[in-house]
Amino acid sequence: MSCNLALTRKIIKLLTAPLAIIINALARFIPKDDKTWLFSSWNGLKYSDNSRFIYEYALQNDDSLNVYWMCKTLQLKKEMEKMGLPACYSLSLKGLYLHLTASRVVLSHSVHWEYYPVFLSSNTKRIQTWHGTPIKKIGYDNVLSEKRFYRDWISRIIFYYNIDHFDLVLSNSEFFRKIYASAFRTDIARILVTGSPRDDGLVKGAGDSLGKIMNQGNQASQLEAKKLEPLTILYAPTLRGAAYSKFQGFKLGGWDFTVVDECLGKLNANLYVKLHPAQVMIQNDVLAIDRCDNIRYIPAGDDLINHDMEIGILITDYSGIYFDFLLTGKPIFFYIPDEQEYLKYDRDVYMSSDELSPMLPARDLNTLLNQLSGYVESDSFDFGRLQKLKSQFHSFSDGKNSERAFYAIRDLS
Repeated sequence: MSCNLALTRKIIKLLTAPLAIIINALARFIPKDDKTWLFSSWNGLKYSDNSRFIYEYALQNDDSLNVYWMCKTLQLKKEMEKMGLPACYSLSLKGLYLHLTASRVVLSHSVHWEYYPVFLSSNTKRIQTWHGTPIKKIGYDNVLSEKRFYRDWISRIIFYYNIDHFDLVLSNSEFFRKIYASAFRTDIARILVTGSPRDDGLVKGAGDSLGKIMNQGNQASQLEAKKLEPLTILYAPTLRGAAYSKFQGFKLGGWDFTVVDECLGKLNANLYVKLHPAQVMIQNDVLAIDRCDNIRYIPAGDDLINHDMEIGILITDYSGIYFDFLLTGKPIFFYIPDEQEYLKYDRDVYMSSDELSPMLPARDLNTLLNQLSGYVESDSFDFGRLQKLKSQFHSFSDGKNSERAFYAIRDLS
């Protein structure tokens, strides 16, 4: 059934392609309003990420702009209107009009994900904020994308308006400019170092769930983090396999939840497990966690902020949360029991775990538990290396990334 539906959609798309091409060609002749800016993120389904912080900065600091958050669901539009924020349903008449007349569109993934690019002309400025500083290879650098849309020359010709091209790409530091230039096939001169706007929440300890739960507002040091009662540890692995596939990490890592739970009890610590939003937990693992006293599972749709916690330690692998958490100065432990399989079957990476990890990456559960115990019981952690990594990957930690991004967007010519 799903195959037939997908085929039907492709046929409809091909049949309507001539009309779409005409609309897109005419869109170029419609005058653009320099004061109208559109924002969106995560396929138009969420109010989050870098786009959100720039949107809020624009609302608070420039009354001359017509700023809208574009929503692909009426539910999101209603939620934003309840907060008193200007939002528009993308497929409404007003939404399509805004597509045609906006001078700038800001996004977190791709134009055809967040917007309806057939209604965006080639002279509409497109700003890529990306949704996480990349460890995994992205865009054209991702070898798995050879079978995807933008590698398909037929699609590139017929649906040319869906191909991403950017007038501005925001970068965390000089280190990532070359990576973005290659991944997005964009002139490096268009990639500006502003810092990630969403990291302003980490520095200020406000704004979104990450900023609040990591509690950078009072500049909590790594030593203060250990005084939290009990110590809170977040395990946030990256996506493995296809979107919405089941997470096999605990099985591959040979997890004994009873052993882990006992270790956490001795350390006076709680472990929160938060999978990638597009990953599904195996039900037996959920049941095993439910039987534990010191392990909690946070479902994909549940925001971390709902759990009233301050994270003291991060355990991760190739997740972009690594770069966010670096700003806190708190310990980060790499745990990658399936590293070779991941690199072979899932995604290649820009930097190895050895290059990224402040300590030697743990490739089995016992090593991870020993590293956690060593830190909690005897301060065994390389904070000097942590600081060097922070300096390498973050050019700014002043809470002004959104401001820099805003002016970079405003000054586009």
